[in-house]
Amino acid sequence: MQEIESLKKQQNKEMQKQYFRLMLTAALIIGVLSMVPSYILYIIGVQGEDVPGYTWINTIYLLAIFVATYIYIGKQAREVKDPDGKAGYSYGQAYGFAILSAVLSSLVMCALTWLLTNVLAPEMMQQALDQAESTLLTQMPDASQNIIDTQMKMMRYMFSFTGLLVTSLFSMAIWGGLAGLISSAFVKREPVIEQQ
Repeated sequence: MQEIESLKKQQNKEMQKQYFRLMLTAALIIGVLSMVPSYILYIIGVQGEDVPGYTWINTIYLLAIFVATYIYIGKQAREVKDPDGKAGYSYGQAYGFAILSAVLSSLVMCALTWLLTNVLAPEMMQQALDQAESTLLTQMPDASQNIIDTQMKMMRYMFSFTGLLVTSLFSMAIWGGLAGLISSAFVKREPVIEQQ
């Protein structure tokens, strides 16, 4: 009896490892692919706001990445069997998988963003700060220097590693949740007990 329990615990650990590997794979795919447009713009020397419709194109691109990755990885995850031989993937499990992998992907995205804005092209950060200050002065011409300094300090924080991490954690969790709602409907599967 103890041998059976020990075997089930070992199988459960293996199942969790398989899920975690799939989650990391999804996180890497999403994290890297979500940064592709930024790196392309950097390579060709164009700012995102200079491209007509860039925000909408990037939004559709990100949603497509999330949904396609979750469907691809989710179909693999639903085939993982638990110690009782059941293979299944409920809507809730698929949704949770989507949120957790999105949060993990934010670490990849944050690292790649920091690399781009602080190592490869630090001038991008300065351009963004200059543009933010110009916009601030245009929108609030009567603002005191203290208000402007406070706003600029916040902007500098947003471009720091910590600021990027906090921002990307929240934004990727929202994206993951939205895409998880869509993709979970395609990958859910009721548990099936295999006959041995």
